[in-house]
Amino acid sequence: MENWMIGTRLIILLYCVLCYFQGNMENTAMVVLFMLIYISAVTSAYIFKKAVLKRCLRILSIAVLVYSALYVQQLYILLISADIYELAADFTADWRALPVFAVLPGLIISGSGLIMEYIAVSLLVLLVFLIAQTHAKTVEKLRKANEDLRDRIEDLAGKLNAGSEYEAHLRYLSQIEERNSIAQSIHDKVGHTLAGSIIQLEAAGMIMEKDSAKAGELIRNVTGNLKEGMESIRSTLRTIKPASEQLGINRLKLILEEFTLNNSIETSLSFDGRLDVITHVQWRIMTDNVKEALTNALKYSSATLIEVRLEVMNKLIKLEVKDNGKGASEIVNGMGLSGMEERTGSAGGKLIVDGTAGFSVITLLPV
Repeated sequence: MENWMIGTRLIILLYCVLCYFQGNMENTAMVVLFMLIYISAVTSAYIFKKAVLKRCLRILSIAVLVYSALYVQQLYILLISADIYELAADFTADWRALPVFAVLPGLIISGSGLIMEYIAVSLLVLLVFLIAQTHAKTVEKLRKANEDLRDRIEDLAGKLNAGSEYEAHLRYLSQIEERNSIAQSIHDKVGHTLAGSIIQLEAAGMIMEKDSAKAGELIRNVTGNLKEGMESIRSTLRTIKPASEQLGINRLKLILEEFTLNNSIETSLSFDGRLDVITHVQWRIMTDNVKEALTNALKYSSATLIEVRLEVMNKLIKLEVKDNGKGASEIVNGMGLSGMEERTGSAGGKLIVDGTAGFSVITLLPV
């Protein structure tokens, strides 16, 4: 707002100077002196931040203009409306009251030829002042809205961080509880079995020479107990070890999610059939091929969507990575495609590449 009013004063001041040079140019020294005093008062009012000091300086600038218009040069009165509007706006929010205050200085030049110019300038300054005031209020509202939005973002970020920390603690707690459950299971089943077996073996050693039959019976009991303990360990391991198909398909999901997050390219994964027939070696081959196909799509295809589909049929496993990019009329076997072919061929499979509609890489592996 201040820049608007300063610019308006500058335009009016230039107009007054032009009118003065076209006139008689009387009292030049006094005109320049009061012009400098007025400019100093207005500039100081914008520099100082205290409201009381601002009002006092504006009153001073109005007094300087009134005195100059009465005793030095009437053209100074054209500048007074800007100071009156700024001073009156501190006491009233009703813009319709501002022209009333601007009428009073007009009485000083009521009998001169400047009255129409004064009215026109006052109305122009009023229009600029109202536009500048509206603009300043809009900017202030936007600033407050921006601050509120920033506070909300910080609050949401704090909640998100708190949620991430809670999730991490929950995951850690789940791991601790799982470890504790495994330890307790081993202690309750295997620990007791081993402790009992040691005691029986020590007893068998003590009676081996005196009663070999009894010692043999104890050794057979120990053998049975150790077999039960071994079976208990295997059962515990089978319980905690995830199935290979769960590891494989979740690893593919993680690869695609990470790719989408880092490159802003949408991905999708679908699968059908019995995933449990896929071996660890085949999962590793398909995972490596998917990574390589994603890298190639990122480099060459300009795709926005990459679809991965896994089908397990009676005698065949089919994994297709297809994008919606520009494709390729001629397929060039670089290091990436050659590596995929070698991996697939080492497991008795075949790699099929098609670049007619987007780019498609199909991995075929035997069941």
